[in-house]
Amino acid sequence: MQKLSFFLIIVVLISACGNNYNGASTNQNLNPTNDEEDFQLDYNLSTEGDIETILTYTGEDSVELVFGSPLTAIAVDNTSYAFDDFRQTTILNKNHSYKESGSLNLEPGTYTLNLLAKFSVNEKQHEIEINDIEMTVN
Repeated sequence: MQKLSFFLIIVVLISACGNNYNGASTNQNLNPTNDEEDFQLDYNLSTEGDIETILTYTGEDSVELVFGSPLTAIAVDNTSYAFDDFRQTTILNKNHSYKESGSLNLEPGTYTLNLLAKFSVNEKQHEIEINDIEMTVN
């Protein structure tokens, strides 16, 4: 129960921080990971327990993303993903991104993270999952 409460707090923090991100990241810790068709999911971790997820659209025409909150859910040490039913939409142009960031509020140690981005475009469902990301918090 305590892990579930902790995870829900993470989801709320990340959901509250979501926004359009229309520039390229200059952060040296950016880890390109997985893509599906015209979308690429990247993440950035800090040793303080912060995480940033970036979904970038690489297609030609503008698209409307429809997604729950958060766009990208985070599971810490094999907890379950959690999305709510509140639907949000955003328009993405070529090479523009949607970014979410927040703090996981973890004690010092090493953790395994899994990420899952779920969204739809033109009623087609997309899922991009990244598993077994090691995160060390100092």
